Amino acid sequence: MKIQGSATFMAPTVAIILRMWAVAGTLSFILTPAADAQTQFIQELKDLESKNSLTPLFKKLMSFEPFQRLPDPAAVFEIKETLDWLRLRGFYDNESARYTYAYSAWLWNAGFKDNASAMYFFAEIKARSDGSRCADKTSPQSRVIQYEQLLRGPIAQFLKTQDKRTKENIFKLATLRLEERLPLRQSDEWLCNGGMAFLKKYADKHGNLPDKEVAGSSANLGRAVVVEDDSIKPDFVEQAEWQVERRAATDAAINGLRPLLLEINSEPTVDTDAAL
Repeated sequence: MKIQGSATFMAPTVAIILRMWAVAGTLSFILTPAADAQTQFIQELKDLESKNSLTPLFKKLMSFEPFQRLPDPAAVFEIKETLDWLRLRGFYDNESARYTYAYSAWLWNAGFKDNASAMYFFAEIKARSDGSRCADKTSPQSRVIQYEQLLRGPIAQFLKTQDKRTKENIFKLATLRLEERLPLRQSDEWLCNGGMAFLKKYADKHGNLPDKEVAGSSANLGRAVVVEDDSIKPDFVEQAEWQVERRAATDAAINGLRPLLLEINSEPTVDTDAAL
């Protein structure tokens, strides 16, 4: 099943991916036009990343033409630089879970389903950890539900067909070095600014909700409107309180993965050098 990008999107085995990069490097001399297009696209993403709102950046990511053609082999080569860019932000750098969800979607469409699954679960853990810092507890779920609707079902079906070792590797990658990384994360304004508190602040400032409706929303679960105001900032819990809540939220997220990915009463037996 292919993950489809949406106009309203707010927003291994490892050896396989590394082999793809190696092959891509050997073919770079015949892929100059595609490489030029990738370079231009990356620059456009960087320009959008400097804006107050990242919503246009993630809309652009999910509407990129080669992304829509995946897993066509030619498209895989055309998105290599963008995958590298997303990998840095979604996996290695301490960026918002929003990047990691997007990275998971790109990996999935490119056919790297085990990596995509690991990055999806890593994003879930980050969102739980970062969400515990939000004063408005209704916000995190309202922000990530769009990603869950795209990814959770296909990944759940994929896991049903995988053997024990593959699922252990997914668990290992999803939980890699969490205790080194999560306590150092910054507050995530996007994650914490999409709930009831934001809507109240918006109504207090503007007097009412906007009339701009999300296309097609009335035909689904009722009328949905676009509510945007980058000048409205979220509230966060104090650092000391968050460190306690973060630990509990992270543990709950990891424990929720164990029944999906690990045999009962077993520990993962994976290659320690496996990494993106």
